[in-house]
Amino acid sequence: MTAGLVLDMGGAQIAAERLLIEANAQRETLELTLPPSALTLELGDTIEADGERFEVAEIRDGLARKIAARAILPELDIAIVGERPKGNVDRPIAQSFPEVAAAHLPPAPDDIGYTRLALGAFAHPWPGRIQVTDGETGAELAVLPRAATLGTLTEVLEPASMFVWDDIRAIDVELLSGHLASRDENEVLAGANRVAVETDSGAWEIIAFAEAELIAPGMYRLSRLLRGQGGTDHAIGAASAGNRVLLLDTRTIAEDVDPAWLGAIAELRCFAGRADAEGTVAQASIDLATILPLRPVHLGAIGQTGGDIALSWVRRSRSDTDSWLLKTLRSITRRKRTASRSTTGSRSSARSMSRRQASPTRPRSRPPTSAALPASRSAWRR
Repeated sequence: MTAGLVLDMGGAQIAAERLLIEANAQRETLELTLPPSALTLELGDTIEADGERFEVAEIRDGLARKIAARAILPELDIAIVGERPKGNVDRPIAQSFPEVAAAHLPPAPDDIGYTRLALGAFAHPWPGRIQVTDGETGAELAVLPRAATLGTLTEVLEPASMFVWDDIRAIDVELLSGHLASRDENEVLAGANRVAVETDSGAWEIIAFAEAELIAPGMYRLSRLLRGQGGTDHAIGAASAGNRVLLLDTRTIAEDVDPAWLGAIAELRCFAGRADAEGTVAQASIDLATILPLRPVHLGAIGQTGGDIALSWVRRSRSDTDSWLLKTLRSITRRKRTASRSTTGSRSSARSMSRRQASPTRPRSRPPTSAALPASRSAWRR
């Protein structure tokens, strides 16, 4: 069957090269019956016949050894006379305008000396990477190799209390890319499902969520929240629709903030790929609240003689003192200690019971008089 084809010059040259390669690839085959002395031959060995080299491709053993071999072709350099079509060098390159979120967050528990700047970006089409530099000095701050899960609020988010699960409020967010998923409560307490939400004050609050419901294409409703995570309880406040939301995962890069930036607005310049020579300007509010001590808790007041009032509180640290994992370990340790004490007490009771059963006629000693008690115990009884 033959058919006429209409090809451009480039397509015709490629088709001709393929036909030549396939024609030369049809190698000669050779079948031989060999004596028992040729038992050393194996698949892949090379034999020579009439000045040509053959590769053993098949061996059949019976009363005699039969082999099938294929000719080994010499190296061929196939070339088509003519010019290949040149690429369209005048084709315009698709330019990307990245959307960059720079969330100023408190220090990490293991390094409380520096605050962090969480950087995430989105662009369509993705330029391969986005380089973030200092707008004043031009120094490179970070390179974002992947698009982050970035979005905006579609409904107002009201403030709420921290340290408890919030089952009343929810976060409605529309994502530019990526997706969200529900996680187990233990996984959330261990650090999963953290988003940074930009509040109306300009600060970023870290919120944990356990439930993620897809309510429309690209739109999610996040519920069962934990507010003010990661030392961001100072940022708990109202967030209007349109404020940015950034998922804190491996696609987000956190960089230490220069202390000289504290209390100022940093200007960043973001370059979408190597072809972007101008870049896009983004700003980050570097407030002092992220480095200040955390608010104390459990405030108490006790009246004193003379009208004075004694105040007490429990301080909080930006170290690992507010870790859910640390609190869980402490709770487990307390339970183990309680169980150990109860076991020890039961063993002591069992030993004393066995002693009484072993010597039932042992006389009881009279209890000591009050004069024989230690002074400290007498004072405690008074």
